[in-house]
Amino acid sequence: MVSILGILCAVLIYLGRTTIAQMFNNPGLAEVLPLYSLYPIFLFVTQIYTSIMLGLKEPGKSAKFMIFRHHL
Repeated sequence: MVSILGILCAVLIYLGRTTIAQMFNNPGLAEVLPLYSLYPIFLFVTQIYTSIMLGLKEPGKSAKFMIFRHHL
């Protein structure tokens, strides 16, 4: 479900890039938004990783991920 939501958001950003650029009065934004549209795909999955690892009784992996993620 989370992967589907990430892909849906990516598609919406990609298809709506011209409209989004017009809303911000920045025509150059439409050229950059296709790259940014990949971001939700990865963001949604990483948001639930910690919960999954804790549910699988892997607190060490969860802690390592949280430390690594916050140092990026």
